[in-house]
Amino acid sequence: IKFVLQYAESNAILLPGRIPGYKKDDIQLLPCSTTKRGVWRLYQDTAAILSLRAVSYVSFTRVWKRFLPHLVVAKPMTDLCAMCQKNSTLIMRSVNLSEEEKSEALRMAEAHLLRATTERSHYRSQVASCKSAVQSHFTISGTFSPPPPSSALPSGSGPACVHYSFDFAQQVHYPHNPFQPGPMYFKTARKCGIFGVCCEGVPRRVNYLLDEAIDVGKGANTVISLLHHFLQHHGLGEVELCLHANNCTGQNKNNAMLQVCFQANPPTQAHTHTHTHTRHT
Repeated sequence: IKFVLQYAESNAILLPGRIPGYKKDDIQLLPCSTTKRGVWRLYQDTAAILSLRAVSYVSFTRVWKRFLPHLVVAKPMTDLCAMCQKNSTLIMRSVNLSEEEKSEALRMAEAHLLRATTERSHYRSQVASCKSAVQSHFTISGTFSPPPPSSALPSGSGPACVHYSFDFAQQVHYPHNPFQPGPMYFKTARKCGIFGVCCEGVPRRVNYLLDEAIDVGKGANTVISLLHHFLQHHGLGEVELCLHANNCTGQNKNNAMLQVCFQANPPTQAHTHTHTHTRHT
């Protein structure tokens, strides 16, 4: 308990008043990149240095939950679907509308959610098929041994089909602080763009960090160049390539990207999601 409290003094933020998303007002937030297992490993290393006996991870989490319930890890933020918000607002404000208008608002919301659910089901089925193909190809004597990072295989020498998904993440600023202390509000931090490509079959993700000094925008040229670099240096030598991204026309759903997919070797399938129902990679 003493170790966790000391760790919280150096890393946690105690905000006055109620924090959105939490019912208690005495909550201390650790950064969303923190995990209990990571803190436990630090505790183990410290105990080894001091020649003290360390408790197991299960006991560590049990003690944390019982005696330090006010110390929690901040929840990562995600995008809010603009269409869902628009439909929800329309439904809430439909009290004085006619029955036909109320029914139309509900129909639009249901159709939007049904489309997003169908796309997500198709995505999951392709990911499951890719995992099966990758695991069967790289399993030797019952052990799954994928190639190490940055060791691309020749095209056509790998699994039958490999699935990749890619997207730009929200820009970050450095020095980065998710809680934005007061003085940082009046300053402009240096921006860094993040483009991620994930191979769900391994699974493995590669992030490209784009400093604002070399940032040329998030257009089709940038996406194609980074995706080409990834396949050259991190590809699994797939016979058939399956890509998933959102349907942003400036980045993924345009003639340049379609031409690249049409002329690519190996043969490429390109799929898009409803833009605001995707998770940033």
